[in-house]
Amino acid sequence: MFSNLHNDAGSKDYFYILWQVHDVEFAPNLDVIVNETLPALEQVVKSGKARYIGVTGFPVKVLKELIDKSKTKIDAVLSYSRLTLLDDVLVDFLPGFKVCKYFFLRILDR
Repeated sequence: MFSNLHNDAGSKDYFYILWQVHDVEFAPNLDVIVNETLPALEQVVKSGKARYIGVTGFPVKVLKELIDKSKTKIDAVLSYSRLTLLDDVLVDFLPGFKVCKYFFLRILDR
């Protein structure tokens, strides 16, 4: 996958701002993401082809578990609809996300 990164990027000045591992809760287990995916993305950041690494998912507990297990610095976390009148589970986990530069909470308007 990453061998094509240089071909896709073309110019040496071209880079990706943020690479995210989406919907981490659907991985067969978090160890695959922790031991393979995130270290590979860390190499992309070190090569200068990306600036930040992020993870996304719905279950906040899984996102927190991933951050706790990871030796790779995770810059951004994205979840959605977890701080509402009906679901405020995010409040319990916010202190644990302080290690990340960014936490994105998507609020859906209807």
